Amino acid sequence: MGISIGLVIGYFFFVYFQSSDVKDPAIRPLVEQDSKTLQRILPEIPLWVKNPDYDRVDWLNRFIELMWPYLDKAICKTAKNIAKPIIAKQIPKYKIDSVEFEELTLGCLPPTFQGMDKLIHDDKGNATISNDGATIMKLLDVVHPVAKILVDIAKSQD
Repeated sequence: MGISIGLVIGYFFFVYFQSSDVKDPAIRPLVEQDSKTLQRILPEIPLWVKNPDYDRVDWLNRFIELMWPYLDKAICKTAKNIAKPIIAKQIPKYKIDSVEFEELTLGCLPPTFQGMDKLIHDDKGNATISNDGATIMKLLDVVHPVAKILVDIAKSQD
């Protein structure tokens, strides 16, 4: 009984004592906003939204993030192997006893990619840069029958 009375009194206060200084917001489509207002409303728009010529490559960023500890070690080892002979040639010129790498790292944060375009070369030497799947499919010279079916399906989606 007490809960029922409390709900009725609460509803009464809610309906009759609403704040009068609250105004309905003016809602306008984003298309009608100027660029400064859009940047204030949406401060961190990803590049693939701002520039539609980018493909999203979140999958690549996730892969690199998972593999970064291993990639860091491999890249640093390769860099050391390339740099050591070059440095060894230069040591006598400058009368240095030795140069050693104590530790080499690229850091704990992997690089990130914001977008990707594809560069396609054909047999005639023409180059096309695109991220549009339909354009890429038109440029492919597919021989395998199953691959042709997949290309036809992709073209029909356009």
